[in-house]
Amino acid sequence: MVEPSAPEVSNDAPTLVARNGRGTKQFRVRIVGYTETLQPTEVATLLRLGNQVPLKTARLSSETVYFTDTFDSLDAAKDALSLCIKRGFNDAEIEVLYE
Repeated sequence: MVEPSAPEVSNDAPTLVARNGRGTKQFRVRIVGYTETLQPTEVATLLRLGNQVPLKTARLSSETVYFTDTFDSLDAAKDALSLCIKRGFNDAEIEVLYE
C-alpha cells in the first residue's frame, strides 16, 4: 500500500466566509477525501488526474483531502470538475473561496 504525504495546511489560505460580500472569489474542486491508506489503483487514478489538473493535498483532522489548485473563473473550475468526474471521482464538488 502507498501512503500519500499530505503537507500541513497553512493559516494564510483563503477563508470560506465572505466578508460583507467584498473581496475576490476563487474556485477549486474538492476531489476526494480519504481516512484510510490509499490502494494502488486509487493512487494511480489520482496521479493520472494530476497530469491534467494541478492537485493539492491537505490533512484535515484524520482525513487527507485532495483539491485542485484554485481558479479565477467558475468556467475553469467547471472544466476541472468535469475531468474529475470522468476519472471516477463522482462526489467531487466546486468550492468558492473568498479572500
